[in-house]
Parts: sequence; structure tokens; C-alpha cells
Amino acid sequence: MNNDHIAIAMIIWLSLLLLLLFVRKTQIRKALLALLIAQFFSWPLTMMFVYFHLQFNPVRFFPYATKSTFLMAFIFHPAVFIVYYLRYPLQSPLPRRMFFSLILPGFAVCAQGLAGQYTNLIYLPNPWVLVVLFLILTILYQVLRKYVDWFFKKMSDPLER
Repeated sequence: MNNDHIAIAMIIWLSLLLLLLFVRKTQIRKALLALLIAQFFSWPLTMMFVYFHLQFNPVRFFPYATKSTFLMAFIFHPAVFIVYYLRYPLQSPLPRRMFFSLILPGFAVCAQGLAGQYTNLIYLPNPWVLVVLFLILTILYQVLRKYVDWFFKKMSDPLER
């Protein structure tokens, strides 16, 4: 087992640990919807990055199916978004909400940058790709959070059904 396989196992365990620590039993429905929505957007986003040669993935789960990484798009980024959505401080002052909105996408980008720096999972030809990814994730997390809130508000409103 080489370093890349160890890194894959660590990312999977980190994602599972995030979900086990931050998802309560009463929030499983919201977590599942947040997971599906995040996967729906993170997969094409990762495919775009690969298509425009902004990232390369030498080591991946399905090398003959796609040149994109399954690990980050379908496991790690959705897990981080679930934590972002479920722990977002709605009633807090604006500076705290802004800090929270920057710290979790920053965590996801740092993890991707570390994976690119120390493993063969991701190769980033230009370091500015991480800045672009950070901006995209920050905006995407806000939009997805509002969508999931809207979805559950609409589901709970009996007059709307």
C-alpha cells in the first residue's frame, strides 16, 4: 500500500468522521438532501476543472470511466457541505456568519491543496486554481444552503402542498 492509497483511506475516514460528529439523528433527512445536492453540483464542477486542465488526477478510483476524481467530488466536498449546512449559525451576527462561510470552504480547499502537494491524487498545474476553487465553493455553499432551506420550508408549509 503506497502513500496515495493511505491518503485515500484518510480522506474517506475524515469524511465519515465529519458526518458522525456533526450530524444528529434528527437531522439525517436534511443531511441526505444536502449530500445529494452537493454531489449534483460538485461532480460537474470537478469535471469542468479537469476539462479545462485546471487539475489532473493521476490516481483515481475509476481510471477508465473518467479523468476526474470520485473521492473529492462525491465524498469529501459533500461531507464538508453537510457540516456547513447543519452547523451554519443562522441567529449569529453577520461577522460570525461570514467567518463560518469562509472557514469551511477554506478547510475543503486546504485539504485539496494538501492532497495535491503531498500525494498523486490531485495535480494542480497552477496554484491559483485553489483560489478559484475557494471562491466557487464559498458562493456555491451559500446558494446550496439557501436552496435546502427553501426546500424544507416548502415541505413544512401545509398551504404550499
